[in-house]
Amino acid sequence: MAPAKQTGEQAAIPPRNNDMQPNVDHEDHELLKKTFKDALVEVLHEERDALREVLAEIVEDSALADAICDGQDSEPADRDAVFRILEAKA
Repeated sequence: MAPAKQTGEQAAIPPRNNDMQPNVDHEDHELLKKTFKDALVEVLHEERDALREVLAEIVEDSALADAICDGQDSEPADRDAVFRILEAKA
């Protein structure tokens, strides 16, 4: 297909019409849905470690965000007092 000629004006793009959905019968839709689900399950099984790492990062980020919010509502802590508490727990 030859590229369109460039002119001073851009070609008009027809407005998107939501009625312009492709005609897909129910059987094709169900087959596509099943194929997508099967592919997703396969990827999740094959990339289990990567998924576990992503979920761990999400949990850690959420906990850090909660701690930051809690810290904004509390009194400032003395640095030496914090280290004394940490050293006592070690």
